[in-house]
Amino acid sequence: MLLVRRPRSGVSLRNTTLWRDAMPDRMEDETQTAELRDGFRILIVSKDALFARVAKAKLESWGHSVHLESDEAAAAGWFLVDPIRLAIIDFDMPDGGGERLCRELRGSSRVGYVYLLCYGTGTDKERTMLALESGADSYTHKPLHSGELKLRLNHARRLLALDDAVFQGAGADIVTGVISRAAFDRFLGVLYAQARRAGLTGILMFVEVVNQGDIYRRWGVHAAHAVEQEIAGRLSGIHRSSDFVAKIAEGRFCLLLTNTSVTQTQAVALRVAEVLTGLVVDVGSRRLSPRITISTIGFPTESLEAHEVLDHAPRVTLAVVGGPEDLEDDYLVKPI
Repeated sequence: MLLVRRPRSGVSLRNTTLWRDAMPDRMEDETQTAELRDGFRILIVSKDALFARVAKAKLESWGHSVHLESDEAAAAGWFLVDPIRLAIIDFDMPDGGGERLCRELRGSSRVGYVYLLCYGTGTDKERTMLALESGADSYTHKPLHSGELKLRLNHARRLLALDDAVFQGAGADIVTGVISRAAFDRFLGVLYAQARRAGLTGILMFVEVVNQGDIYRRWGVHAAHAVEQEIAGRLSGIHRSSDFVAKIAEGRFCLLLTNTSVTQTQAVALRVAEVLTGLVVDVGSRRLSPRITISTIGFPTESLEAHEVLDHAPRVTLAVVGGPEDLEDDYLVKPI
């Protein structure tokens, strides 16, 4: 279905010098990385139910979100669908299950690094080496002491912050390859301030997957990423060299349109709708059909700053592509 509406109002960028002045010499992120959120999403894999419950309670009291699994296969399955950043694995699981699980998780094609902390009864050097060779980032012996666990988490935080800095250092989103939110925020902030001083205006076009949350909850992070990658690829193929495409949130993209009139904005929206109409993403044995809205907003506004415009400003919807309004399951995911 394709629904195109005329905008109630529109603006254009009237001075291309603004864009040259606002563009940083380098789009790369600063070397200082953004801090990770205080709480991790953590997976604990252990046959010891008592330990798992105690560890979960302790970690949650520190502000982390924890999921428990006692089965190797179930843990591997959860790893694929949940965006965890850290896994705590009992290396003494029966029949070498701890070693196998480490190797499977580390060998996964999942986007983004996950810190693997293993623990076991063995304290000899050979046992430690086996865990590290299996893909663990760290190995400690039982029982886990809360003070030591906190130190290990701090080490994980530093490593993951460095990993994020490497991927975000070029200003690119790790999943889609388009401009990251951090880089786009900095660029738009400079542009926004100059637009206010010069009395100029610009246009932001938003492309949002309405049912991204449904796809994520039902089919996992890989499916959600596959949808984002397909959309990013299509958007990157149609925008002009003077425009920018950024991923500003999960399932949400923003096109910054330079030197664009109201009529041209409608044309761009129609072109975006055309390339996204009929979009179907194959994930395993399923075909995912995202529902996508295309909307615009002019900037700057009197009451909102640049980052607030991206998240809170009211928009004019120009087009809707995808399934019907009710978003029934049959329209979200269709068997091949």
